[in-house]
This record gives sequence, structure tokens and C-alpha cells, in this order.
Amino acid sequence: MKPRPIIVSGLLFPLVVASLIVMACAPAATPSADKGFAIGRPAAPAPAAPFIAREERGGAPALPSQERRIVLNVNMALVVKDIQESLDKIAAIAGKYDGFVVSSSRQGQDGSSRGHITIRVASQQTDKALGELRALASRVESESSNAQDVTEEFIDLEARLKNLQATEEQFLAILQKATTVEDILKVQKELSNVRGEIERVKGRLQFLERTTTTSLISVELRPLASPEPLVRQSWSALETAKEALRGLSETAQGMASLLIWVVIFAPLWVPVIILAVLLRRVVRRRRARPAAIEPPAP
Repeated sequence: MKPRPIIVSGLLFPLVVASLIVMACAPAATPSADKGFAIGRPAAPAPAAPFIAREERGGAPALPSQERRIVLNVNMALVVKDIQESLDKIAAIAGKYDGFVVSSSRQGQDGSSRGHITIRVASQQTDKALGELRALASRVESESSNAQDVTEEFIDLEARLKNLQATEEQFLAILQKATTVEDILKVQKELSNVRGEIERVKGRLQFLERTTTTSLISVELRPLASPEPLVRQSWSALETAKEALRGLSETAQGMASLLIWVVIFAPLWVPVIILAVLLRRVVRRRRARPAAIEPPAP
């Protein structure tokens, strides 16, 4: 008898799909530091001798320094002689050290101007670039750096990407064996979800790759000295006197306007005041009358 071809039945098919989904969502085992792989490349073969990681202060095993993924951000405030010239020189420094200008801006004019520029340089050249930036300034007002270690996240994402790609291949194999329309639609739906997750993981890996291979340096530029005089050249005593006279005339006009409003509304508020005075007098007389009638004391 000839063996019959294996066909995924309607009862067994959902179990297979569910097992694949569980495998794709399960957390992947973190690979060792010397077994990392890049996107689109097969994993490197394991070394003959086991790698012994050196211990850090916390007692956790440390990865080799060349495998570390560090996101470095540096903020600087420099005092320079010429803002525009310094912006051009900083852009040249970025190109010199395999980087580029992220953003650049300038506000104000001449001595009152301010500048801000953000560049990226190769991580290995960060110290040299910072040295040239310090030499460019007349004075370094402030400098701060922030480093974030994303090595563990990078390794986890790589392992997760490998598991997702393996799950995608299994779904494709199941899709070829599906016989009913319902099964085909179910597999295509799950396959679409897996591919979407693969794209998200790849995007995050590319972002970490770009931010760890380059350092972000933000530089704020300020002028060395302002050429503006202590007293404005446009000041004039005559103009100041004119402004004072204008203010006095405006005040007089305002008071005259108020007086006109009071006179015009007199028919409304004068009777009210007269009535209030009369009522006050009547009340006083009524209070004084009982005291006059009382007989004198013996």
C-alpha cells in the first residue's frame, strides 16, 4: 500500500497554529556576548573555549568592552568670538569625524546673537571632536554628558528577531499544506502579525545601531562680548521732554473726559445724594425727640 500524504485536518490545524504563536511570543534565551548576530547575517560560530566574563562591581558578568552598546549624549555651552564662524567650524568638525549636522539655528544680530547646533560624530572619535570644540571656544561655560548602556536590549532584540523569523518560516510551511479557505485565512492573519512584529524589531535595532555608533553633541554658542554701549545712542533729552508733555496732555484729557461724564450723569446721581441727606436728617430728629420729652431726674 502506498503511504497517504499527510493533510492537516480541521481539528489539528488550530493546535499547530496556536503552538507556533506560543513559540513566537515566548521570551528568547539571551545569547552570550560572543554569539551576537547582525540583521540579515547568520549567527557567528561558537568559539572553541567558553568565554569567561569578567565581574563588575555588582557581581554580574560583564560583556567585553568592544561588545558594549552605549548611547552617548553631550551638552556644551561655549563662549565664542563670532557665532556664524563658529557654526561653520563645528559643521566642519562633524564632517571630519565621520558625522553630520542634525540641526543648526541662530537668533539675534551681531553681538546679541545666539547660536545652537547639534551634530553627530563617530563614537570612536568623540573625544577628539570634543577636544576641538573646546579649543574653538574662548571659554567653556558648561559641559555635561549622559551615557546609556543598551547592550542587553540590543541582544534581546536580536534573539527575538531570530525567533520571529523562524516562526515566519514555519507559518509559510503550514500555509502550503492548508487545504481549506478558513485555515488559509487564519495562517495569513497570524503571518501578517509576525511580519509586522519583525519590522518593528528591525526598526528598533536600526535605531540602536545608529545611536550607538555615533555620539550626539549639542552645542550652545554665546558671544564673547556685546558691542552695545551702556547708554543708547538714540536717547535725546528733547524727545524725552516731548514724551513727558504728551503724557501730561493725555492725563489732562482723561480728567476732563471724566468731569464731562460726571456732569452729564448729574440728573441721575444728584437726586440720590439729596434723598440720602434728607433721610439722614429725619432719622437724627426721630432719635433726638424722645430724649427731650423725658422729665428731669429728681
